[in-house]
Amino acid sequence: MMNSAEKTLRRIRILLALFLVGLVASGITALPLEWEIDMLAAWMGIPAGAGPESLDGLARWIAFVREGLHVTG
Repeated sequence: MMNSAEKTLRRIRILLALFLVGLVASGITALPLEWEIDMLAAWMGIPAGAGPESLDGLARWIAFVREGLHVTG
């Protein structure tokens, strides 16, 4: 039978393991951001070379984010 300290330590280890799995999963999903934003822009009909200043509304924001990702990537 486990005492209280052992139970607490076990819970902490389980929570840390879950946290680490979450960090890895969030890192993996962040890798294809440039590809994903390019696909979204193409689906919305935003030309590949279009800058955000030539668009309006949501298309402007998508183009702005796409440009930022391409510059930082």
